[in-house]
Amino acid sequence: MEKAAGSVSIIGGADGPTSIFIAGKGGKVKLTTRIQNYFRKLKRNRVKKRITANPHTLEEVMELLKRKYGAKEVSQQSHNYLEQRKCLKASLVMRHRPDLLGELMDLEPPEGEDVEALKAFWEQIQEREKMAAEIADDIFPLDFHIYEIMCP
Repeated sequence: MEKAAGSVSIIGGADGPTSIFIAGKGGKVKLTTRIQNYFRKLKRNRVKKRITANPHTLEEVMELLKRKYGAKEVSQQSHNYLEQRKCLKASLVMRHRPDLLGELMDLEPPEGEDVEALKAFWEQIQEREKMAAEIADDIFPLDFHIYEIMCP
């Protein structure tokens, strides 16, 4: 009889619990199980064909958040809003418009563990993020809102 290939991983700590993970395919699947899986797959495919997307505008989604979940928009002067907007804008600029960053577009990390080189690299990264966040809104517009939902 042929055995199925598998993998066993044991994660343990000196002061904590030990976990054992077993991964792999088991032996043969029973005929009744295969038949049940077949009918489930047919049913799933029928349901997929009946589901249609019902798109909503951003305004409708925001209205639902406010009405159903009691969401409140975070002030645009709050520290949380300003920090998240800055980080998001820097990330989007680096991903979609890196040409706006000039020479800071492609930074190469230093080789080895030279502390001075790592500090200089870190300063370049911070300068790039600052430059990306300060790009004018007419060049890279960003409509950004944060909503808070208070849990009881």
